[in-house]
Amino acid sequence: MKLSLRYKAFLTLTLLFLPPSCVEQKDDASLSKLQSKVITSTVSFIAVGDIMLSRGVARKIAAAKNPLLPFSKFAGQLKSADFNFANLESPFSGSDRLPPSGSLVFNAPDENIAGLIEYNFKVVSIANNHILDQGLKGLIYTRDFLQEKGILAVGAGQSLDEAWQPRIYKVKNIKIGFIAASYASINDGGVFKNDYVARIEDLDRLKKAVQELDLEADLIVVSMHAGKEDTFKVDDSQRSFARSAIEAGADLVIGHHPHWIQPVEVYKGKFIFYSLGNFIFDQRNENNREGLAIKVVVQKRKIDEPNSKSVTRVKCVELIPVIIENFSTPREASSEESRKILAKIGIDKRMHCLKKADPMSSRSECCSVN
Repeated sequence: MKLSLRYKAFLTLTLLFLPPSCVEQKDDASLSKLQSKVITSTVSFIAVGDIMLSRGVARKIAAAKNPLLPFSKFAGQLKSADFNFANLESPFSGSDRLPPSGSLVFNAPDENIAGLIEYNFKVVSIANNHILDQGLKGLIYTRDFLQEKGILAVGAGQSLDEAWQPRIYKVKNIKIGFIAASYASINDGGVFKNDYVARIEDLDRLKKAVQELDLEADLIVVSMHAGKEDTFKVDDSQRSFARSAIEAGADLVIGHHPHWIQPVEVYKGKFIFYSLGNFIFDQRNENNREGLAIKVVVQKRKIDEPNSKSVTRVKCVELIPVIIENFSTPREASSEESRKILAKIGIDKRMHCLKKADPMSSRSECCSVN
C-alpha cells in the first residue's frame, strides 16, 4: 500500500513523539518500515541549585586540602550524566583572600574550580546577586576563567547584550541552549540595575533570546535566580518570568536563590522547578541544608530520510533530594529523608520521577536513557 504524503507526515510525527509500544503496527507494514528508520539520541544532565565555593565552604576545602571535597559524596550521580549545570553563587577573582565568617561578599580561591571541572559542569549560570561581589573585574575574570576551563557561563557579561546571549552545549549531536537571568544585579534586593546582569523583569529580552535560540538549539533551558529567601512559597515575579519563558518557547525552567526547595509546576506541558535550593553552601538552617538535584533526560528523534526534521523533548526528570553535610558537602538523601523533603513542597514519595504522560511513573519506567 502506498502512503499519501499527508498520511506519511502524520505517521512521522506520531513515531517521533511516541515510543514503539504506543504505535499500532499490525494493520500497516508501511508504518513498521517507517518506524525502523527512526534515529534516537538520548542525553542526560544533572541540574543543581546554588554552589558557593567561598566563605565556610572554602575553609572546609582548605582544612581538608582537597578542592573536590564538596562534590565527593555526590560524585557517582554527577559522573552518571553527560554533563551538569548549576548556579555559581561565588565569583573568582584571582585572589585566594577569603571573606570573614558570615560575610555576604563572596570570593572563591581559584583552586576551588577543580570540582566543577572534575565533575563535568559544562554550563553555569552567573546571573545572580553575588556575581559582582568582586566588582566588574571579578565578573570578567570569572567568565574568562570558566571559559578557559571549558565551562560556559551564562547570564552576565560586559554588556546586557552579552548577559542575554544564550550559550549552547552540544553533546551526542543534541544542542542544548541555556539562558539565565536574576532578580538582582548586586546584593541589594533588586533595587539597582546595571548593564552587566540579565534581569528577570526584562521579558522582552527574554522573549527575543528564546526565539533566537530556537533557531539553533534542539532544546531550550531557562535558568532564573529569583524569589524570596527561606520560604517554600513561589512569588509572583518567579511565576511571571518562568511562565513567560515557557510561552516564548523554552522547554524547561530551573530556579534557584531562595536557598530552600520550592514547588514544581507543569505549565503548558513543560516543567518549571521554582527552586532547587542549595547544593554546596554553608548555611545552618535545616531547610538550607536540604536541596534538590534533578536528572534531566533529553531525547531527540528523527526519521532517517532526506529533509526530515528532528523532534527533541524532555523525556523525563528524576528528582534527587540531597542533604548537605559538614556545611559543605551534599549527599543523596535516603528514601525516608527523600520522602520528608519532597513532602515539604507537596510531592508524594512516589514522585521521584516526573513524566508528561504520567506524573506518577516510577524511576525505572521513566528515567532510562535507553
